[in-house]
Amino acid sequence: MIRSALLAMPIVLLSAPLRAEVITDADCTKPQHAQMIINHCASLDFKAADEKLSVVYEKTRTALQQYKNDKTRFEAAEQAWLRYRDTQCGYEAGMYDGGSLYSAVYTTCAKRLTDARIKELQTYLACHLRVGKCEE
Repeated sequence: MIRSALLAMPIVLLSAPLRAEVITDADCTKPQHAQMIINHCASLDFKAADEKLSVVYEKTRTALQQYKNDKTRFEAAEQAWLRYRDTQCGYEAGMYDGGSLYSAVYTTCAKRLTDARIKELQTYLACHLRVGKCEE
């Protein structure tokens, strides 16, 4: 009995899940082939876009301080937009639910929509609040 348990031990140890590695040195400027690195780079891209969105959002919100109704509507619109982005990207990534591609598809979608929202808010600032030059 003890002998069979000792023989089974290497099999148990080899089948145990490996500890997830933290990626710290990926070069996201070069094409990647490992899904873990692709997910990591997509996550970094989205995080940078989300941070930029926060800055532009705060600038717009600050510019609306004197217009209480506009500021309230703007805040509500932004909350609705965030729900839309998250839901839309969940839908786009949904076919990969539970798979290794889910994260990259979701964060790539979130970055794309966030970049578009940044442009919308910048245009809003420039045109509607007259703090810059309007784009055609």
